[in-house]
Amino acid sequence: MVIAPTSWRQPGSHAVGLARYIGRAKLNLARQEVARQRRAEVYTLLEEYGWDTPGVLGVIAAELGGWSVATICRDRKALARGW
Repeated sequence: MVIAPTSWRQPGSHAVGLARYIGRAKLNLARQEVARQRRAEVYTLLEEYGWDTPGVLGVIAAELGGWSVATICRDRKALARGW
């Protein structure tokens, strides 16, 4: 089903709204699982390299591959808060 950009402005049926809600919920669950796995790896590497070692976030980002230093920084903050 192709939805024209202008149709987003129009009220949709309950079925369309429900399908969008279910799709978004599935996507969010998948993203949360990826974040949980990544944070577990970040925690292991922080324990190995040290939480306050200068440059450790860049090293972890490079080692995990594909993640930015900012993402690893947010993961470290979440882990420090008690994840």
